[in-house]
Amino acid sequence: MTDRRSFDSDIRAGRLVLLAAAYAPVLAVLGLRVGFTTAGWALVGVGVVGSAVWVAWLEGIATRHQTGDFTLGPVEILDRDAAAYVATYLLPVLAAKPNQTAGYLAYLLTAGLILVVAYRAELGAVNPLGYALGYRAYRVRCEDRPRIVLSKRMLTEGEEWEFASVAGLTVALKLSTTKQSIDG
Repeated sequence: MTDRRSFDSDIRAGRLVLLAAAYAPVLAVLGLRVGFTTAGWALVGVGVVGSAVWVAWLEGIATRHQTGDFTLGPVEILDRDAAAYVATYLLPVLAAKPNQTAGYLAYLLTAGLILVVAYRAELGAVNPLGYALGYRAYRVRCEDRPRIVLSKRMLTEGEEWEFASVAGLTVALKLSTTKQSIDG
């Protein structure tokens, strides 16, 4: 029996960047919800910049770092988690339009709680922008722990894949010819 922490404390800064960028689209939605005011346009701008950072991270940085070949362990498609993720951040924003300080504080509290859970669950990679770019989110057994992996191709247990990982984001690049066991 091992006595290991439930939550990985490695790569905190990278996971925070991924999470902030993953939730950036909601800032644009919130900005439009607030209206065409200075605050609304500021939220839209931050949302657009954050979304661009996430796309650049995924398409540029993440696919060129820390590559390795692994044989896939158990694979689970995370489409249901992705749909729940979108619902958790869009429904509070779309359901109410605060017109007083208490309403904005409620938004802030809700956002804080959602971000804590998403950070701990490593959901920075489960992003609607990834789906828009043709990626699908999977949970696979990788290096003796479950890991969320984005892939443009279907992943199946037992296949050998080349992966790139950086700051908590793992991307399946291509089928590999080298074999290294993920499950130990």
